[in-house]
Amino acid sequence: MNSFGLIAAFAFAVSAAAAASKWETEDGVIIGTDDNLNAIIAQHERVLIKFYAPWCGHCKAMAPEFAKAAALAEEDGLGIKFVKVDATVHEAEASRHEIQSYPNLKFYKSGEMQHYEGGRNANHMLEYLKKKCGPPAIPVDTIEAANKAKAENAVAVFGLFESVDAPEASAFKTFAAKTEHMVFISDNADVATEFGVTMPSILVFADFEGGRSEFEGNLEDESLVSNFITGASLPLVIEFSDQVAPKIFGGDQKVHMLMFLKKSAEDFEESLQTLKTVANEFRGQMLFIYIDADTASNMRILEYFQISANTVPAVRIINLEEEMAKFVPETTDVTVEALSKFVSSHLGGESQEHLLSEETPSDWDAKPVKVLTGKNFPTVALDPTKNVFVKFYAPWCGHCKQLVPVFELLGQAFEANSDVVVAKFDATKNEVAGVTIKSYPTLRLYPATDVSDTVIEFEGDRTLAAMSDWLTKEVGAYTEVPVGDVSAKDEL
Repeated sequence: MNSFGLIAAFAFAVSAAAAASKWETEDGVIIGTDDNLNAIIAQHERVLIKFYAPWCGHCKAMAPEFAKAAALAEEDGLGIKFVKVDATVHEAEASRHEIQSYPNLKFYKSGEMQHYEGGRNANHMLEYLKKKCGPPAIPVDTIEAANKAKAENAVAVFGLFESVDAPEASAFKTFAAKTEHMVFISDNADVATEFGVTMPSILVFADFEGGRSEFEGNLEDESLVSNFITGASLPLVIEFSDQVAPKIFGGDQKVHMLMFLKKSAEDFEESLQTLKTVANEFRGQMLFIYIDADTASNMRILEYFQISANTVPAVRIINLEEEMAKFVPETTDVTVEALSKFVSSHLGGESQEHLLSEETPSDWDAKPVKVLTGKNFPTVALDPTKNVFVKFYAPWCGHCKQLVPVFELLGQAFEANSDVVVAKFDATKNEVAGVTIKSYPTLRLYPATDVSDTVIEFEGDRTLAAMSDWLTKEVGAYTEVPVGDVSAKDEL
């Protein structure tokens, strides 16, 4: 580097240090803003950013854990800067990062952003960050290093092979590259002896009951290896909570059995033991989770599965790879025999997806906005002779409630046109195969066509004028009702 280059580099370092010294911090966490976030990311190789809203209860609960993780990362010398950004104030950065829920974490490494998929407590965050900062599978060459790795991690995954480049190590390394768990690899036979196994072996050590697991299948089968490690890295049965939800739903295992029960019930321990027995039988093939029906924050989940708190214990199986497909057992019995049969049936591909549906009211088409359910949706919305504009909503959604009077006017505007149907669909109580709703309200047009899977998303302003103009353009319909004068008071 010439003298000019040295001077420029020095000047940059000084200016960067000066800028960093001006960044306000709280509990060891930098306060990010629209003005400084880009500079923070540019000047540090690793940055973990938390976008939050001051009114968000989950954000408040996470705040001390985030600060604790920052302190632990500092102690471990990970070289990671922790930043928090009030997304309700610094809207430019929140928009750039497409923040739509809180808290929302993003991890930057060398300027490249990754969506954070770890847990929400300090230890989970630290485990995630250690993984991101090192090689996919960390080499351990000595017994001392192996025991240290085992002791320092809540979950430690070991691959022990005669050569780290052996064919039987390939599936293990593939898993290591995609998991957030701390993964270690060794070709030292003394480490295998220390752990009481022979090479090649895969071991998982975890700090919960039955915490040591040894893989017994085909080491070259990536699916078997992945499912085994995923199952062994979690307790036999997991209690659902906001803290563990990211780890459950962001993990490799996408098939889950859910048991809904009450901790206050006299038979709680008995029901839980039943679930553990079945979980042990099918460990690694699906996750087993229980949800406390006594917890107020879980009521939305019970509602989603159409389960009453008065009818628990009850079980369901979900498949996240099939857009949260739900499966219901043939019997309400909650016994080891009944649950084992249910799991076996599902794993064997014999169970049928359960789709929710209300009964279609007899007067579903009496008003300008028609009522769709899971039962009449196929015949109405997919009618090849009709243009059907559907509002998918949730009764508890504030934006949906605001849209009601506007949508009623839209229904009135097109009521005289026999080719156009304006309809609403309660997506919390009804489901249709192939129809996935990720936010509320969602507005979709099912146009008059013989191509049954044709769907057009409405992404404009939710005003009467905007929806009416769009619908008129899309279907060539004519409405005699003047809607252009409806003002922005109707806009969400």
